Amino acid sequence: MRAPAAAGDDGLATEDERLLLAQLREHFADDLQRRTAEGRAHSCCFGDLALTRVLRGNDGDLAKATAWLARFLQRWDACDLDTMLRHLVQEWDRVGSPIPLDSMLPYYGEVQHFVRAVFTAPKPSPQGDLINYISLARFEMAEMIDKLEWEHWVQYMYGATVMRMIECDRQSRAQGRLVKAITLIDVGGVSVSMLNCPQWHKQNHRDIGTFQEHIAAEVFGEVCILNTPWLVMRLYDVVSVFIPERFRRKVRLLRGDGTDDPAFVALAGGIDQLRQLLAVRHSLFESPPHAGVAERSLFSTRRVATVSAGQEFALSVDVAPGQHMLGTLCRRPSPSSLVVEDEEADDDDDEEEEDEEGLQQRPASVTSSCLLQHSSTALTLTGSSPRIAHIRQAPAHLLFSVHLKLIWSHYAASPHLSL
Repeated sequence: MRAPAAAGDDGLATEDERLLLAQLREHFADDLQRRTAEGRAHSCCFGDLALTRVLRGNDGDLAKATAWLARFLQRWDACDLDTMLRHLVQEWDRVGSPIPLDSMLPYYGEVQHFVRAVFTAPKPSPQGDLINYISLARFEMAEMIDKLEWEHWVQYMYGATVMRMIECDRQSRAQGRLVKAITLIDVGGVSVSMLNCPQWHKQNHRDIGTFQEHIAAEVFGEVCILNTPWLVMRLYDVVSVFIPERFRRKVRLLRGDGTDDPAFVALAGGIDQLRQLLAVRHSLFESPPHAGVAERSLFSTRRVATVSAGQEFALSVDVAPGQHMLGTLCRRPSPSSLVVEDEEADDDDDEEEEDEEGLQQRPASVTSSCLLQHSSTALTLTGSSPRIAHIRQAPAHLLFSVHLKLIWSHYAASPHLSL
């Protein structure tokens, strides 16, 4: 038996589909009853929304859906994903973040050196789908084989798949539609040699490719490859004719970063969000933040720099309205003083020059903090030291880039700057 899907393929089950879902449940009645009694009838796997995904992922064909679900149950139990799901839910609830973070996934501490992600961006697509940004800037496959225990990579990807199922189920119930995840994979700066590792491809297909086919039904939507090299574009044009239409429709290759494509910009949650995602392509791999910070901050990274006496240090950050940046400035004991300048400040403002001169004479704190906040109308930097006197007006719809220059004078020992 076969049932037509709802218009748009993201609506709730139609009347015809509900009849097939009842038959699907009846076929697995004993198994579902046992899982319910044991507290393992997870809604992201066996709820009406989840089973509607299974049915539509099998073209509305009851026989195919029954075969898929039987295979799913075997794979789910073999991988002990009940335990993983409970752990992920507990970790998400413990952190208290409104959305999952990649730092919650198994073996994140090891995998983060090769791949980082904004698991779910703040803004969804216009339809309400989730936006996932993945940076492959350091995705050295051969090095992963050599330095990363393969089973840890497998468990990380299992966790990412199960966490996405959990989040999509929660969002689907909240929105009253089948929410999917749109994946943005940024290959900017990736060379062909980094991806040329047959052993990695073979193992990944064996352990992860088939896993996602057997576990996640219609959870993942469009996959957009950003900054795609021209050679890859050419090769894809050749091999795409051999890819099933169902999957070919989901893949989009972009030559650039997509900022010049209005339709893609809208899909990615708007130009502000897209620019911010692209801006963290490399900084996501920086040293992790202080304990507890990474768990609560979506774009959290820790940038550590040592500034010698007389040396200039420049930092540029994008802060959207409603977001903030917290920095800490420390120095080793020395008779040093600190100057903080806004590189975009007007040079002819006498009052500001006097304020800066006064600050020059003040000894820097051993430890100081500064908070950068962006409201809909203004940008301010506050803190004991360093401090800035300028308030720059900024439209609510634009990201605001701040450039600070820190100059250490006298014969200071090298300070420690953590931002």
